Amino acid sequence: MGVIPGTLATIPIVCYAAALPLVIAGKCGSAFVMIGTTIIAGTAVAFKGLFPLVMPSNLNPDWSLTVANASSSDLTLKVMFFISLVFLPIVLLYQGWSYWVFRERVTRKAIPGS
Repeated sequence: MGVIPGTLATIPIVCYAAALPLVIAGKCGSAFVMIGTTIIAGTAVAFKGLFPLVMPSNLNPDWSLTVANASSSDLTLKVMFFISLVFLPIVLLYQGWSYWVFRERVTRKAIPGS
């Protein structure tokens, strides 16, 4: 059984329309989820509509960037995998440390001379 045409495109529209009543009702967490779903589903619709093109050319269709010629080589992917194995934990540790250091809200009382 196939997908009914246009159903994927209705998901972001319905989620966006549902967000405003949720905000009015004071359910901001649910509204946040609806807006997030709108963004993700809208992006999926755009990619599904363009596939296999990544960036279509207006001048000449032969100059369009496709998924196949936009991807990296196997060597590049292998090198970047090992680089990310080293640097991703360092970045995550730094982010955790900076959030820990700046975890408290600055109040007027904490500012000297105020």
